[in-house]
Amino acid sequence: MIKCKNCGGLCDYKGESHCPNCHLEYTVTELEASDMIKEARAALKSKNYETVKENLHFLANRGVLEAEREYAAILEKGKIVPKDTDLASKYYLSAARKNDAYSAYKYSRLLSKNDEKISNFWLAFAAMLGAKEAFPKAADMYRHDGDEDSATFYYAMAAACDDTSATVAMAKRYYNG
Repeated sequence: MIKCKNCGGLCDYKGESHCPNCHLEYTVTELEASDMIKEARAALKSKNYETVKENLHFLANRGVLEAEREYAAILEKGKIVPKDTDLASKYYLSAARKNDAYSAYKYSRLLSKNDEKISNFWLAFAAMLGAKEAFPKAADMYRHDGDEDSATFYYAMAAACDDTSATVAMAKRYYNG
């Protein structure tokens, strides 16, 4: 239940985008969003998947970054809701545009099958934002493009995050000169 900002009534937001009392679109405060995310996480632990889906979907549609990221992951995996990578991409992109490093990385990976150029942009963006998952792939991308300085930097970043393959790549680079 959230309090309608217009009529003041407590409304059941589940499945609704507008208040049934005054018919205005729901909005949520940061505190309400935080509470709903906590409720969704608790529901996930207790396997109450309907609450997880409803809360995250509701918040993701209102641009709440954490909900966008988490709902996109659920859509990508297809475990609680039917798998929908197109919709997952939409939510990852929205979160990535808010400078969420992990979402930028995940968005780049979903795009990698269809559009290498845009995928590489989001991969580089994710790496610049500090997504450690992006470091080894960004290093490979820069190496492939001939940018040895950037490749070396991202291999070193990946190695610092305990990525064994990046550590080996760094050792080979130094050994081979």
